[in-house]
Amino acid sequence: MSRYFYIDTSYETIEDLEAAITSMKNKLDNSPTFWCSIRRVEATTVEGMEAWIMGEKLSDSDINSLTDDDTKYSISSLLSEYNETGITYTKLKQKIIECRTLYANYNCVQKYGDMQDYSEHNVTNEDMSSYV
Repeated sequence: MSRYFYIDTSYETIEDLEAAITSMKNKLDNSPTFWCSIRRVEATTVEGMEAWIMGEKLSDSDINSLTDDDTKYSISSLLSEYNETGITYTKLKQKIIECRTLYANYNCVQKYGDMQDYSEHNVTNEDMSSYV
């Protein structure tokens, strides 16, 4: 029987557990496509009504290299019904962080379980406090 449990996976050793925690921290720092979907959008008018032309989904590297310009974006959370279209880069950055916080809280990234004594512990090998 595995001893430790983190998010949705069990681990035999503390070393394996800590590696999984470090991997999650890296994901939270660099991989927004785990918690949201982002597209570039373009406004248009169809029969007198404003509409949005959606571009392709952006990859993690696309998202991490965005710069502040006149581009408009659409963001959708992968864990909630939240979505917003036609937002600026500045607002997009804020919404990415909000969606990341939802993802981190949903997955309880700051805690792990010890199956030996059925206890819950705070993660200590990485600082996860900025994500929750």
